[in-house]
Formats: sequence, structure tokens, C-alpha cells
Amino acid sequence: MANRAFKLSMIVLVAGVGLALVQPRGRATDDLDSYTDEQLQRDLTDELDDIYAQADADGEYDLDVLRTAILDALGDAGDEGYEDEIDLADLNQEMEEAGTTLEDVVDEALARADELALRKRSSSWTIVQAGFSGNSFHAQGHDRRAKSKVATDQTVRGLRAAIRAK
Repeated sequence: MANRAFKLSMIVLVAGVGLALVQPRGRATDDLDSYTDEQLQRDLTDELDDIYAQADADGEYDLDVLRTAILDALGDAGDEGYEDEIDLADLNQEMEEAGTTLEDVVDEALARADELALRKRSSSWTIVQAGFSGNSFHAQGHDRRAKSKVATDQTVRGLRAAIRAK
């Protein structure tokens, strides 16, 4: 009888260790601060590449359309591959720790993408009414558009900077 109880407890012990070692690859359990720059770049880029299913990477789009696409891509719906490494709760927590919001970081990135697009479009001097709202630059009097690739690159830069700001 004691031999049976010993064997049963050994089976349970081995099974428990096996289950502990085989954890599904899912939501990241680490703080995003612990990610290497390369890992953070890869995972954020993978989150944002979803917009290319809807938009041409070199196509120029209205900033409001890009904003919606970027925020949707950063969400958790339809995540696959490395997109499971970072979820919306992680991003919101990191932005809160950095004293900002995800929406503010995306808006700043889009303002920068718009500024870059405006520079590229104007080969000569152009008078544009501009204003500052908080820390962001907003140009008025032109079509606020940017290439989706530039917008996603600027968003990745902004998110990385906010995560590393602490």
C-alpha cells in the first residue's frame, strides 16, 4: 500500500513539473522595460504591420484614418505571432508610467509624420499657419496626410521613447 501511494505521488509530482515547464506562448509576463531595443522594435513593428492589410505602406493617407488604423493595430483583436508579446494593457501601463497616454503618443507621432510629409511635399517656401497644443505641433492650412509607413515608424519611435523614458 505504501509503495502504491509513493508511486502515485511520484506520478503527480512529475506531471506537475511537466505542466509547469510547458507554458503556452501567450501574453507577455515581463515588463516592457525589460525588453531589449531589438525585441521592442520587432514586437511594436509587428503590432503595427496590420495596417498594411488595409493601407499601402507607401500610400499617403489622412491622419485621422491613420490614427484609427494605428490604435486598432495596437489593440489585441486578431493578434498573432509576435503580436501576442505586447498587449494593450501593457502599453497603457507603460504610457501611464511615462506620464502620458497611448493616444497622446500616437498623436505626437502623427504630427511628426505630418511635419515630415509637409517638408517633403514643399520644395519651396510655403506659409503654413501652425500652432502648439501642449507639447504637440499642429500645422494648419494643408491636407494633414502622411505615408502609412512613416506614420508607423514614428509611432514605434514614440512608443519606444515613452517606454524608455522612466
